[in-house]
Amino acid sequence: VTPNLPAAEALVGIAPRSEEQARAAARAFAALGVSNVLFKGGHGDSDMVRDLLVESGVVTLFEAPRRHSRHTHGTGCTLATAIACGLARGMVLADAVRQAHDYVQQAIRTVRAHAAEWHIDPHKIGVMGFSAGAELTMAAAIQYPAFDAKNNAATDPLAGVTSRPDFV
Repeated sequence: VTPNLPAAEALVGIAPRSEEQARAAARAFAALGVSNVLFKGGHGDSDMVRDLLVESGVVTLFEAPRRHSRHTHGTGCTLATAIACGLARGMVLADAVRQAHDYVQQAIRTVRAHAAEWHIDPHKIGVMGFSAGAELTMAAAIQYPAFDAKNNAATDPLAGVTSRPDFV
């Protein structure tokens, strides 16, 4: 399951804001029959988004800079769908989560980079693809090679991660 922080707290009574709390919340989910949990940190309050995957008791952290916006609705659904696509392709869970996490970050960055060109307010569109901003995927599919080539610096943590919206 992929609950955000408030959903996890509502479901099991524990807000998984630290690794220790995530382990405790994962144990509570396990008591409900859920063996693996990805706690999505988008509702956190730090400058980094910290998603915590608890898989068979092992915690894996996925981090990205927070995009300060109230308009990234749909990123959790996009992330969950991208994870499911990775699993369907035979990836192990942690790799599917890593690829999906990178994909969502790249999608947000792509929309923001092309906002003026696509005549959209970059503060109101956070992600494209599976759920939010799907109307942008045609333009992104046409323009992603140029964006990827321009944004592929060795120092960029997302270098090599395609912005192509149909990565599956």
